[in-house]
Amino acid sequence: MVTKKFLCLCLGFLLAILFNRINTVTYAACYGSGCNNSYPQNEGCDTNAVTVFTTAIFGNWSQLVNARTKPACNASWTRVYHTYSGQTRWIGASTRYGGSTYNYATSLASSAAVAPYPTIINTKMYGPSDTTDVRSCGNVSTSSVSVPIPSSSVPYSSWYNYCTNVH
Repeated sequence: MVTKKFLCLCLGFLLAILFNRINTVTYAACYGSGCNNSYPQNEGCDTNAVTVFTTAIFGNWSQLVNARTKPACNASWTRVYHTYSGQTRWIGASTRYGGSTYNYATSLASSAAVAPYPTIINTKMYGPSDTTDVRSCGNVSTSSVSVPIPSSSVPYSSWYNYCTNVH
């Protein structure tokens, strides 16, 4: 016979699981400018994040620059993918901000050529994203990548550097 105590214990257990699941999905450790210079994966901002724009490097959809944000964090960052089969490459990423020419950046470059497993790098975040225009720029190259990645007109691409639209 099932007792009242057992039913309450089961209900409490199910509510604890549900509550934990909801908090895991929506939790972020920072917000807006409080996210500045933090990596999204360290603050819970990469979970359920949104890719606002994507640009293919060299027109190759296995090398991508993603403009990323998460409304719960109110911050933006750049993610660069390298999945080009069998090719080791150097990778660089910059989140550009500040004025009409995006004078400032938070950037990251690989310290060596990396193999595509896939390889993903994220820049540190910059916020608040609801009031600050940013551009996501990236580079995948056969030689070392200098950062910050240059930014120019929108959208911008040169032989080496690719930027998304402003977001």
